Amino acid sequence: MKMLTIITTLFMPISFLAGFFGMDFSKPGEGMDFWTNGPVFYVVLAVTVLFPVVLIIYIT
Repeated sequence: MKMLTIITTLFMPISFLAGFFGMDFSKPGEGMDFWTNGPVFYVVLAVTVLFPVVLIIYIT
């Protein structure tokens, strides 16, 4: 169990960075202006940060 925890701890930041910066916030096509503007990026950033914080508070 300790080995799995160590492996998870090592790969978690890498997975977060790959998942977050792998999102496409540029203009993929016409008619999607709402999803590709600046405020959506900040909403996704807030949800990405707040969700784990809320889970930690809920668990403890």
